[in-house]
Amino acid sequence: MSPSAPLVSDTHPGVGVGVGVLREDDAPELRVFVEDQRVRNLAPATIHARVRVVRLLAEWFGRPLVEAKAADLRGFVAWRRPGLAEASQVSEIASLKVFYGVLVERELVPSNPADGLHGWRVPVTKRPISLGRVQELIDEAGQVYRPPTDSRVALALRDRACLEFNNSRHA
Repeated sequence: MSPSAPLVSDTHPGVGVGVGVLREDDAPELRVFVEDQRVRNLAPATIHARVRVVRLLAEWFGRPLVEAKAADLRGFVAWRRPGLAEASQVSEIASLKVFYGVLVERELVPSNPADGLHGWRVPVTKRPISLGRVQELIDEAGQVYRPPTDSRVALALRDRACLEFNNSRHA
């Protein structure tokens, strides 16, 4: 590949015509990362998305990315959290893990500071079910049961009562 050849196509659907992956001011480690992703034959959209996350980190961090520690990356993830869907958080964290994984493979950093990162899960609030409601559901299943035609409905209601009771105990 010639030095002037782009590492990734200069045009990409959804990004805009003429928007290249690399810029002149990009850090050497980002260039190494893009080359690695290109060699692995990743889709241009994937490379663009990962580079975008790494650039956001670089702008936020303000120092060479090879100096980042796990605490720095946790701070970045916390800063990015507001307004991001959980899937986006997971995607960005995956991008950081891949980026630092490449730097570890190339021996540019001793270990991957993103290894311990995880998304922010919002706990689902479960409505507790009372024992009285469990009994109502079981009674309802008993009233419907008329063998053999209605056995599936009765079993389904019984199973529902058991599941709701079990889920409410672990809320």
